[in-house]
Amino acid sequence: MVIQDSFMATEVGLVVTGRPEAGDIEQGEQMVLEADGGQYQVTVLAMRRMCARGDGAWNVAREGENIGLVIDGVPKGLSVVGSVLWS
Repeated sequence: MVIQDSFMATEVGLVVTGRPEAGDIEQGEQMVLEADGGQYQVTVLAMRRMCARGDGAWNVAREGENIGLVIDGVPKGLSVVGSVLWS
């Protein structure tokens, strides 16, 4: 998944948005973030569908869905927009 945007949400943490391009992403999954020439192990803490009916919360993101992921393990100050998440 290419990260299209990111922001810090109060009491939530780092949220990244994008669209899975191949395969599904599950809540709790360990993923690799490729950013600024390095690779970092991150964990998906929560996810939200963008433009979804209801509250948009669920546990699996399917290929092609617009999503927001709360991830942990990103070094402070690392720019992630345009980076890639994969598992």
